[in-house]
Amino acid sequence: MQRADIPNALTLLRLMLSGLLFIVLSLALEARLPSDAIGAPLRFEPTALGGWLDRQGSWLFDALFWTYVASALTDMLDGYLARRWEVTSAFGRVADPFADKILISGSLILFACMGFEATRLAPWMVVVIIAREYLVTGLRGHLESKGLAFPANAWGKAKMWIQSVHCGALYLLLARPSMFGEHWPLLLSGLAYGAVFTTALSGFIYIRRARLLLIGPKEDVELP
Repeated sequence: MQRADIPNALTLLRLMLSGLLFIVLSLALEARLPSDAIGAPLRFEPTALGGWLDRQGSWLFDALFWTYVASALTDMLDGYLARRWEVTSAFGRVADPFADKILISGSLILFACMGFEATRLAPWMVVVIIAREYLVTGLRGHLESKGLAFPANAWGKAKMWIQSVHCGALYLLLARPSMFGEHWPLLLSGLAYGAVFTTALSGFIYIRRARLLLIGPKEDVELP
């Protein structure tokens, strides 16, 4: 493999790991018994699938958490290598943010399906996050089709960091439900509302940037 191919290979690896995460989460969701106790160990229906998850759960959800961590690390590594080796590509500029959005959005959708009482993640929160991603992706595509650069700014990066930590906490909740005990509700609520706030705020800032770029004059525009 050539050096120029490594960042894109890491992006594709992140997509594959995301698919693995979603498969296991979907199986757990299908066989899970409802529970209103946040931080309580998952209990499963007395079916073949539920029995298998009960037997494997001790290591399976640990593996799920570390798979998520590995996926998140590939996000930092592929961008770092592409910049350091100066091998950025059109494919990477499209595929890298796409892989990020798939990992975060897919995880949040599946966790929201587990119920607010169990995760402190409400469906409307996921809607806000995904709507912002669709909006900014559309704006970026429109502006770049006109030859206008529309890179991520500090708010966009902060949004991604908080979303990543939030998802990591949810995977850790599955793996180690007793780790934070009575502090789980406060921790997850803070991360959920923090992710929604920074996501919405960064969306408004991106809309303002796009508007300034579109109305020009381009050389006089100062962007936040």
